[in-house]
Amino acid sequence: MKTPFATWVLVIPLFLFACSDSGGSADGSVDGSPDAADGSEQDAGDTNGGDYGLEGDCGIEVVANLSACSTNGVVINNLGETLRQKARITFRPGLVRLLRNEERIEVDWIEQLEVGADGTLATPSSAGWFQRNIIQGTVDDGTVEFEFRQTFSAEGKTFELVFAASFDVVGGQPIHPVLLLNETTLDNPNSAWSLALHCDDGSDPRTFSSCGLVSGSCEVFALGIEGGDSLRFESCRHCPDQRICKADPAVIRQALFTSAEGQAEIEDPLQLCQSMAHHNWGTDILIAFDAPIGQTHGLYLHAMDEFYPSPNSFTEVHYLDADLISYQTKTVTSFEIVEDNPPVWGWISVYEMNDAWMNSDWTWSDGVRAYLAEAPHTRRALDHEKPTIAGSLVASAGKCSLYEIEWVDHWLCDPACDPDSQSCVIENEEHLCVDLPRAWNAGTIEVSLAGSILDLQPDELGRYATENPPAELFDAGDLIQVTASGDELGAFQLSAEGVAHLEIPDSNVHLTGGQATTVSWEPADPGSRVQIMLFSGPHHPAPPVASILCDAPDEDGQVEITAELVNGFLERTWVANWCSQALRYREASIESANERITLRVGSMRLLQLIWQ
Repeated sequence: MKTPFATWVLVIPLFLFACSDSGGSADGSVDGSPDAADGSEQDAGDTNGGDYGLEGDCGIEVVANLSACSTNGVVINNLGETLRQKARITFRPGLVRLLRNEERIEVDWIEQLEVGADGTLATPSSAGWFQRNIIQGTVDDGTVEFEFRQTFSAEGKTFELVFAASFDVVGGQPIHPVLLLNETTLDNPNSAWSLALHCDDGSDPRTFSSCGLVSGSCEVFALGIEGGDSLRFESCRHCPDQRICKADPAVIRQALFTSAEGQAEIEDPLQLCQSMAHHNWGTDILIAFDAPIGQTHGLYLHAMDEFYPSPNSFTEVHYLDADLISYQTKTVTSFEIVEDNPPVWGWISVYEMNDAWMNSDWTWSDGVRAYLAEAPHTRRALDHEKPTIAGSLVASAGKCSLYEIEWVDHWLCDPACDPDSQSCVIENEEHLCVDLPRAWNAGTIEVSLAGSILDLQPDELGRYATENPPAELFDAGDLIQVTASGDELGAFQLSAEGVAHLEIPDSNVHLTGGQATTVSWEPADPGSRVQIMLFSGPHHPAPPVASILCDAPDEDGQVEITAELVNGFLERTWVANWCSQALRYREASIESANERITLRVGSMRLLQLIWQ
């Protein structure tokens, strides 16, 4: 149990259904390109093959919402200094093109730098730039390094952020032209890149991982403390590939302290610190509270001095005052490894369907639903997730990306698969039935809207839905709050704001080979986003064989789909049983190394595909 932390189809030559119209398909080809919003894992962050339209230049592709957090350990004799050394870097997403023939390239790459436990925003005191250095050979045949530097100031100190990435070039073409910077890359430093933050106070450079150490192995521990207090915390540690770990990178991901005076739940990485020793557990843990509980502003645990400290080495807890000085020590009366956190993937959708219906695996016509499982699967995913779960990225241009999925005839398994709990896959040239990932029960999921509360209960397949929800669920800015009571999964809570109703002046999307097309909407909700989803392929349970996903700020009012993406989509389109959609949305999520639960609040409209 998780802790309470937080058909067979014959197509000749094109079959039309409901949301698409056509007069044929187009010729053309599309070169591959990495996707700025794609968080897929790749070897050491490399994106291999092709030139990705860089024409011999190099690039660093940053996924959306990427932050790096410092992993420097506890300063034993100065806990205040430990927290002052904490730092978090948030990168701007997208592709940075690094010109091999330019020695200096100015780039506004860092969205923000936070320092200290209170997350003080550092002020840029210089522009950011990449400096090109030739490490060996020449710019056309050798190793080229691009080193990013930018200085910041905060609390009377000067910080310099240094990031370096190297690329091997043969015959004027980088072997691996793009470094994909995502959470997995951050957790696996190697000779191809490095990241550090230097400070003029003489302290050691800050080193970094993903803020949740997503590549780490995590466990939850429960401590009983004399006097009836208790502490739970999730500890994650990681030994990067090809590294002999004497002191593993480690983080405390979250902590929950309970006493008779109150409760403190801490999830901000800037307030949590763990130092590792030798091959196993950390000897020192520091937890700073958001607000004091009585006289207590935080906790400090120190393991007994031994060569290989184990969890049972923690025998006492130091209660810290406002100056992070121990004012009281209490004995640890019990220490339990609760269990590894189970993997969780899931979503809650609060969609106003307006003139649309959701083309899903099961026949639900409303948009207030939820599903939680141990792993993603297209049969249970929201439509915008299906291409990234089962497909591969073909190309990206602007704010749009093209995906393809190899079609598997789900009705060729003999005997037929259970349509509710299995899917048909090809393994070793044989069709086999495999079970869908296990669904989790999170108890009752309550969706609180303006003026109403909807209770969602799971069916026998673990799917949550409401019956006859109101046609109008929310207005722009309304708070939508979701609370799960907990069962197999612990209780959790998410909230997001409602969005304005989406209005599309022309729901027809014309796709003509060799021509770009534009999809427009009426901007009405700054801060929200609009997603355009064009799909083609056989109906469920098969996922779409071709998809174009575009994502843009609402205020843009439109997205352009380039001729190359249109061509690629038409080349892969041989059946059109999917409805295409436009969605204005906001979302919030719970994320950790093996957990992602997303709340999506949106207003949806159908799009009609017309091609010739």
